[in-house]
Amino acid sequence: MKSKKLKKIIKQSLIESNQVTNSPSSIFNDYLFTDVTDEIKSKTRNLIYRILKFRDNLNITINENHIYISSENGFDFVKHNANSNLLNNPSDYLSIDIIKDVGYLFHWQDKRFAFKDSNLYKDVLSKVEITFKELNEENFSEIYALALKKSGLSRDSNLDELFSS
Repeated sequence: MKSKKLKKIIKQSLIESNQVTNSPSSIFNDYLFTDVTDEIKSKTRNLIYRILKFRDNLNITINENHIYISSENGFDFVKHNANSNLLNNPSDYLSIDIIKDVGYLFHWQDKRFAFKDSNLYKDVLSKVEITFKELNEENFSEIYALALKKSGLSRDSNLDELFSS
């Protein structure tokens, strides 16, 4: 009877241990992340929201636990025309890893920091959806107008619109 009870306790302990080790915060070393002040929290959101507007120059991966934003050219895409040739300088590499229910890691120019901010993932995800919707509509309008103009189809399109009125 003791052995059955002991096995049950061990089994329950292993189940609980497994649940704890699979939680998002335990995947990362808790000592890596420090508490964030309200000022840093506000500045971080502002920076990320502004960076998202340059989506066409970024690598962005989103899944149920992470939002990962990176650029091989750091912030050079902001300063340069998209047509200019940028030299890849490894020290300019930019990466932001936002971890659901944990916080974020930020790396740029051989500097990095990590802060706890359990709400950032949720906040950024909703902003990503809004920003991407706006950018998709803008990009479509630009591409559509340019394609019609370059192909000579805009005249045909204008005539179709006139006849249908």
